[in-house]
Amino acid sequence: MSKDYKIKSLQEVQRENVRKNNQKKSEIKVVGYILLTVVVLLVSSIFFISLGKKQCLLKVGKNEIGYVENNNVAMDIIAKTKKQIEQESGTEIKIIEQPSIDLVKTGKKADKEEKLIKGLKDKMKYNIKAYTLIIDGKALGCLSKSDEINQVLNEIKNKYDSKKSVVDFVGNSSNLKLWFKENVEIENNYVNKDKIAKVKDMVAILSEVGANTEVYVVKEGDIMSKILEKYDSITLNDIKKMNEGFNPDKLSIGQKINISSAKLLLSVITREEKTYEEVIPKAEEIKKNEEKPTTYREVIKEGKQGKKKIKLNIIKVNGVEEGKEVISEDILVEPVTEVIEIGTKKLAERSYPGIFAMPTIGEITSRFGELRDGHTHQGIDIANDEGTSIYSVGTGKVLTVGYDAGGYGNYVKITHSNGYETLYGHLSKIMVSEGDSVTKKDKIGLMGNTGRSTGSHLHLEVIKNEKKLNPLNYVR
Repeated sequence: MSKDYKIKSLQEVQRENVRKNNQKKSEIKVVGYILLTVVVLLVSSIFFISLGKKQCLLKVGKNEIGYVENNNVAMDIIAKTKKQIEQESGTEIKIIEQPSIDLVKTGKKADKEEKLIKGLKDKMKYNIKAYTLIIDGKALGCLSKSDEINQVLNEIKNKYDSKKSVVDFVGNSSNLKLWFKENVEIENNYVNKDKIAKVKDMVAILSEVGANTEVYVVKEGDIMSKILEKYDSITLNDIKKMNEGFNPDKLSIGQKINISSAKLLLSVITREEKTYEEVIPKAEEIKKNEEKPTTYREVIKEGKQGKKKIKLNIIKVNGVEEGKEVISEDILVEPVTEVIEIGTKKLAERSYPGIFAMPTIGEITSRFGELRDGHTHQGIDIANDEGTSIYSVGTGKVLTVGYDAGGYGNYVKITHSNGYETLYGHLSKIMVSEGDSVTKKDKIGLMGNTGRSTGSHLHLEVIKNEKKLNPLNYVR
């Protein structure tokens, strides 16, 4: 079957081509508009999403530290900061104002970790777990490490401890009572970081000397020279200034004396072990004989001194001896009791030459005329314990009382009606005054070790016309 083809004119062909070209252009335009719309929508979405994105702002109080991506990152930064502070200080810390996190809209990037940690260190408030040194209830300072507090206390201790031993005061609190006189405590708690001190500053504080005022109560047997021995760097003039109207020659039992001395905040106790031998005084057994006069005294059985070995601790406070602790005591030689017979028959007091009563009880350790240190002994020495009562040998009047540092020490001199004089030396206490009238019943003082003396005893002299006589020819 044949198909008829229509022959188109040139004009018709041209019109058809124009129509097709216009149709293609329209199609390209539509595609372009679609693509542009898609791009605009995409950009707009990204923009609006960006505008709606929220970030975490890390703050301490009102101080802004910086931006972090989210809450988890913020918590991690806080934990890292706390750890760094603890590593640097060598102890635990407690944050007292926790950082806060605010959600904010921002287009800024998150800050670097280093910046955030530095900001937290500067602004974050925290307390440090430290060791506080307390002396007699008063806090002296804080140190962050246990080895620092031990270093301070050992430096103070070793000024007086010759062994220079290292002691753990923090780990074993019983050492505090062993080495220090004051009540010392170490508390481990959280304190403000600004209260932490340096080791050298703490040592300096504890080494400072302050004034310490105390009241001394006079006891029986006290003399001023012995009281002064108990205190460092205190003179008699110092005591006179602190005690109006004070007379060192007229002390009375119970009298109160204000004494001021230098005192450290911390007093170190040291113990020095010492072993030595000591004489055990022989005991005395007194037998009374009513048929013999009171001037009669006879040794009917000789006694002997014993000997013992003593081991003790010499206790010192800041290098000054304060006491002794006996560790052990072993008897090497037992003492033998001496039996003495004395008369009790009272006779009228005799005033003629040569008859005086014995002024005390004791052992005659040195006789008249003996050579001692190149000199002739001008009296007799009667030894007994310090504080033994000393009586006048007879009726008389106190001529002189005084103190002779290079010889008699505390002494009393009495003149008697028969023209004789008697002198009593090395007394620990004088109990009469110049001009007092006395009899052989009157106690004039206590035996002691004052002046030029090597032990507790009475030095007795009998004098007539300025000549010293053998007392054993005049006392019974």
